Amino acid sequence: YLPESILDLPKRGMKVPLKLWFTQALGERAHDVLLSKTFRQRGHFSPIFCDKLLQDDVRAPDLRRRRRDEWLWLILMSELWLQTHSYVERPLTTAR
Repeated sequence: YLPESILDLPKRGMKVPLKLWFTQALGERAHDVLLSKTFRQRGHFSPIFCDKLLQDDVRAPDLRRRRRDEWLWLILMSELWLQTHSYVERPLTTAR
């Protein structure tokens, strides 16, 4: 049983608890993946930007911390997807 006041609320998305995840084991995993030779050699993301994200103070203001966590999540998930699907870089070919 749920009260009518809850049943009548508009739909809304659920927030992913990134702050909690990155302060636990996922933070260690992000460091391992984003500092790896494979990730760096891919060159999809700026190493300087990724280093900044990984070094950013966890005590940063909430808005900056939230943005940091969102960027880390997006970059980490991109790399893990590439690893999971055995993505191999292929040289660009020019049209003839």
